[in-house]
Order: sequence, then structure tokens, then C-alpha cells
Amino acid sequence: MNKPTHTLLTEHRQAGLFRVSQSQLGALQKAAAALPMLVHEVDIGCQPVHLALVTLGKALHFPAWYGANLDALCDCLSDPDSFPAPDGFLLVLRGHSQTLAALAEALRAAAEARNTAKTPAWILLLDDLTEIPPLPAA
Repeated sequence: MNKPTHTLLTEHRQAGLFRVSQSQLGALQKAAAALPMLVHEVDIGCQPVHLALVTLGKALHFPAWYGANLDALCDCLSDPDSFPAPDGFLLVLRGHSQTLAALAEALRAAAEARNTAKTPAWILLLDDLTEIPPLPAA
């Protein structure tokens, strides 16, 4: 590894949407918890997309206006008032590959918006979706 994991997590220019393996997860969560970074793990199971969006809204305590659709997911994760994480966040999602793939574009856009605001947003899919890049080497 080139850099310690905690250093990687603080670099907003490298943050984004990535796939990770179970073996990578423990060190990432430990490093994020040692930082003042918000850490969430949500298992959306094998639900269809609309129910997965409801599950995410509840698990992440989104505001009442959250519409449980892809645009609202992106809006809430992008907005520091709706999802406060001033020092960045690490969001780990588990679930069915098809559901995760359907959420990917909204998640990617939210991470990019936070990263543009210089707040590292790491959204990690615990899956082997080949269309999602692997986590960069720490």
C-alpha cells in the first residue's frame, strides 16, 4: 500500500463510488471511525429499487421531503443540510447487484457533488459489479 488508509479517506479528489470486498471493509471502517468522518452501513437486501430507496431514506435519516426516488437520493446525499457530514462520510451499501447497479448513477453524482465541495464522500458497494471501479489502492 502506498498511503495509509486514513490518508486516502481524507482526500476528497480521490473519493467517489467504488466497489469493495468484505476483506477490505474492516480496515476502511476502522480508519473512517478514527477520523471525524460519518460512517454508515446499510443492507438493502434483495428489495426492488423503490423499496431500497425507502430503506436508505430511513437508515440515513433523510428529511421528511425525501421522495424515495433517485433524484431525491442524490439531492439528500449531496446536500450538507439534509445529510450533515462536514468532515466527509463513508457509506457502505450491501444488497442485490441489480439494485445496487440501478442506484449507481445517483450515488456517483452525489459523491461528485460532495467532493466538489471538498468534502470526501466515499460510497462503497459491497459487491463485484464490474461496471463500478474498485477502491483505489491506499
